[in-house]
Amino acid sequence: PKECQSTYVRSLLPARDGALWVGTQDDGLWELRKGTWSHHNHLLGFNSKRVNSLVEVPGSGGTPVIVAGTSNSGVLVLRGGRWKALPSLSSRWVWRLRWEPSRPDRLWIVTSKGIAHWDVPGPWEARPTCPDAAEEEISDVAWTRKPDGSFDTWLSVWGKGLAKTIGG
Repeated sequence: PKECQSTYVRSLLPARDGALWVGTQDDGLWELRKGTWSHHNHLLGFNSKRVNSLVEVPGSGGTPVIVAGTSNSGVLVLRGGRWKALPSLSSRWVWRLRWEPSRPDRLWIVTSKGIAHWDVPGPWEARPTCPDAAEEEISDVAWTRKPDGSFDTWLSVWGKGLAKTIGG
């Protein structure tokens, strides 16, 4: 949008309802709905200028909920027209939000101080995972399918390269 003060787009989310969500480097979150742009900012409880990752999760009654991973406000969830921060993360810097392929109800939260997961749509509870990476700056998580159909879990560890989790 021409009102946006950032030319750096960090994340895109085409939502099921037809809206396009755009996370920027330094102007927060924008929503394009039916040809009209809206800026989600502190007035709606969105207190972050940088949006690193966006996902849509199933909410109560099957209504989708937008979730943003930010660089200073942790995980923000849009409910009832207002953004709310999820508590209990080890870091407020969230690099990535990813769905686990073998568990479509499990959302992984990749932070600057390790990794956690949330079993959606259950109540929010940060469940720390990968104790060996508890204080590592993880920047991404990915899965590859093995011949037997199970998955290997891979972590991108900032400054240390790629790690395959044991048992993952």
